Amino acid sequence: MVSEPKTKQPKITLKKPSKRSAKAKLTKGQIILRILKTKNSASVPELMKITQWKNHSVRAALSGLGKTGLSLIIDKQSGKPTRYRVEGDKGGTS
Repeated sequence: MVSEPKTKQPKITLKKPSKRSAKAKLTKGQIILRILKTKNSASVPELMKITQWKNHSVRAALSGLGKTGLSLIIDKQSGKPTRYRVEGDKGGTS
């Protein structure tokens, strides 16, 4: 009896769709921009908590918004953290 040589069957696996591909995931920069476009504005500590970034990273993101053509409104009140918000239509996250 002659046996036929065994050939390996290709392994087929079905992948479940990931949660990330199901929804469009926003970058942290886009999240900051959306928050700053609200009327309530946000402080640096609030943005740090939301993005899990350090102080210098949040401030760099705020600085970069000025280069996009948006107006960064700074609201300083004595005894309270400085609050930031954005005015303008550029940015593409609406």
